[in-house]
Amino acid sequence: MSYFNKNIECIKNNDKDLYEGIINYIEYSNDIKVYTFDAKIEGQYIELQADNKRYYMSSTYSPTAEALRIIEKCKDMDPRSKLAFVGFGNGTLARELINMEDSKAAYIFYEPSPEVFKHVLENYDLTDILNNRKIHIFVEDYNSNKLNIWLNDAFSYSNWKLLFIYTLSKYDRLFSDREKWFKSLCGDILKTKSIECNTIIEFAEDTLKNSIESLVHLPFVTTSYDFLNKFPKDMIAIVVAAGPSLEKNVHYLKEAKNKALIIAVDRAAIYLLNQGIEPDMVCTVDPRKPLWIFDDDRLKNSPLVISPNSNINVINRLDGGKRLIYGTSYEPYNTEIFNKYGSYIPAFPIGGSVATFAFYLAVYWEFSRVVLIGQDLATSGNKHHAGEEEYNDRNRPDNMIEVEDVYGNTAYTTPDFYEYIKWYNMQIEYLSDKVEVIDATEGGAKFKGSTIMTLKEVIDNYCTNEYDIEAIIDSVGETFNENIKKSIVQDYIKSKDNFKKIKRVLSEAVSDMNRGVTLIKRGTYTNRDLDNIEKSVFKGNQLIEESLEAFFFVESSLEEELEMTDDIYEASDNPLDETIRLYEKIIKYYNKLLETEAKVMPMWDEMIEKVQDKMSNI
Repeated sequence: MSYFNKNIECIKNNDKDLYEGIINYIEYSNDIKVYTFDAKIEGQYIELQADNKRYYMSSTYSPTAEALRIIEKCKDMDPRSKLAFVGFGNGTLARELINMEDSKAAYIFYEPSPEVFKHVLENYDLTDILNNRKIHIFVEDYNSNKLNIWLNDAFSYSNWKLLFIYTLSKYDRLFSDREKWFKSLCGDILKTKSIECNTIIEFAEDTLKNSIESLVHLPFVTTSYDFLNKFPKDMIAIVVAAGPSLEKNVHYLKEAKNKALIIAVDRAAIYLLNQGIEPDMVCTVDPRKPLWIFDDDRLKNSPLVISPNSNINVINRLDGGKRLIYGTSYEPYNTEIFNKYGSYIPAFPIGGSVATFAFYLAVYWEFSRVVLIGQDLATSGNKHHAGEEEYNDRNRPDNMIEVEDVYGNTAYTTPDFYEYIKWYNMQIEYLSDKVEVIDATEGGAKFKGSTIMTLKEVIDNYCTNEYDIEAIIDSVGETFNENIKKSIVQDYIKSKDNFKKIKRVLSEAVSDMNRGVTLIKRGTYTNRDLDNIEKSVFKGNQLIEESLEAFFFVESSLEEELEMTDDIYEASDNPLDETIRLYEKIIKYYNKLLETEAKVMPMWDEMIEKVQDKMSNI
């Protein structure tokens, strides 16, 4: 079997997107020629010929030695690091990274030349590289459109600082535009994760309260999973946000009623009701969403789609309404309950706003066309939301960012809106082979890859059939039967024992570490003392990692967790000083967890009392 066939078979088994990109790609450049030659000492190197010039893409003496010099720079990095490289070359560096003694979490290769990669597939055996789970390869025009999503999923609030980027020899000269694009893309992702991190810290107290109190309602909800395959395949979904352009075309939305699923964000819902339009569903996810937005009993006529972090006061305000739907959850405690009793709650991308949440809800339900209206994300006149008073120039933010609007003109957006624009651009590109995203906002920022239409055009073209949408929604009952509801309440009660266990184990570990610090400083420690302390800390860390209940503590202690882990691998030269440093970091983190536990227990007791009352009133 040829190198190419062996490599292709390997890619087919490991990376569907890369495989399909290679098979379907036909536009190879005739202006780029790629050759392989034997290096003077050992190995082989690639020569690229372009613009009547020859470029050696690695050392012509020893490509392996060159790769080892790059690896030497990475050796002492945090093992959680992800290393990204502009250029794959002939795979020499990738192979040496696999063999690296101090391995890292992942290695990302972006090859800007499909010609180079095709040549390497044809002339080198890459199967050991392609079979390695730590190696991730993205090639321009093959699968580079998937890179954005991959990076977004690979990094989180806890590891966003651990991406390091390198450019292989000659790639900065030959492919400078693509190098800049890749680095800019990585920068955007890391900025987003930094904002996400700060948001989690800022909302920690609200999130803890919402997460626990929402468990009162969990036994009685329907999940978004329950609605899969319930909506007709030819039906479209219209996601209604509250941007000022909504005032332009909201009157047409009446014609879409019972011809499309109308999903409104919370701030747009009352505005729609005041226009005589009842949305099929209303979404809310903000932990601090103002309660006044929901001060209208008509909202109880529409199902409310939430996440566990949604403002619990809003959920309580609309309790007893049409239906409560759990849209998504990243919380392991909730997820395990659904799994335990034969159901499922998806963890799909929320995107940071209620509108992006509503959009992905429609995507999750497999609508092939999702229409956006009121999703300006850029200033339209002097308004931020439909139905609001205009603001004057003195109140206009001074940190506006220039963007292109749907008409090709210059518009301005705020930094937070700009993050949402980038999120839409990323998702639309990623979903392009599954979902047509139609921007019918008729104003605001342009989303790359979306189809621009007016709402009237959408209705004329795609709202031609009538459906009994209310009957479809009503046909989906609550997720759990009465016996399971009772079992869930018992699970809540049993969790109290796990909370007590966490408190005991962490308290013992803190006590042991404090004693260890004292012994080390006095010089009276023994190796047995340190071994016992290590076992105590290991037990605490294992419990934090494996206990579902520990999530409620960890979620509210992110700032302390990041402080503990940020420089944990930057060891002191003195082993005893380093031991004290690590003990003191872990003690601070554990004490924060214990402080949170003291808040959680009374909240948990109150939650159990409320859910029991709700059960008795059914």
